Amino acid sequence: REIEFIVQLLLVVRGRDPQGRNAGRDWLASQIEGAGGVVEFVAVYQRCVPRLDAAQLALARQAASDGSVWLFSSSEGVANLRGLLPDLSWQHARALATHPRIAQAAREAGFAVVCESRPAPADVVASIESFE
Repeated sequence: REIEFIVQLLLVVRGRDPQGRNAGRDWLASQIEGAGGVVEFVAVYQRCVPRLDAAQLALARQAASDGSVWLFSSSEGVANLRGLLPDLSWQHARALATHPRIAQAAREAGFAVVCESRPAPADVVASIESFE
C-alpha cells in the first residue's frame, strides 16, 4: 500500500557524531525525497562519549552487579558504556531498552536481563517496576 505524502518541504533536526558527521533520520528523508519532497537537515546538537570521573566510574561498576536497572534510549549509549568500561562484565546487570535494536545491543554487551519498553514515560515506569 502506497502512502501519499503531502509534505513538500521537511526540515529534519538531528545531531552530529564525534567526527562531525550528520547522524540519523536518513530513512525518513529518503521516503520524503522519493515521494518528490525536499528535505533540509539542521544539526542542532553534537553526540559525544561522556567523560566520567573516578566516582562516576566506580558507581557504574557497582551498578553493574548490585541489581540496578540501566535504562538505554540509544544503542550508542550502550556502546559508550562498553567503551568506558571495556573490562567490566555485565553478566549480573539488568537493562531496559526503548527499542529492539537497543535491546539487541545490550544483549550483545552481555547484560544478563534485557527488557524492552515503549519510550513513553508511563511504559518506562511500568517496565522498571516490573523488575522488582
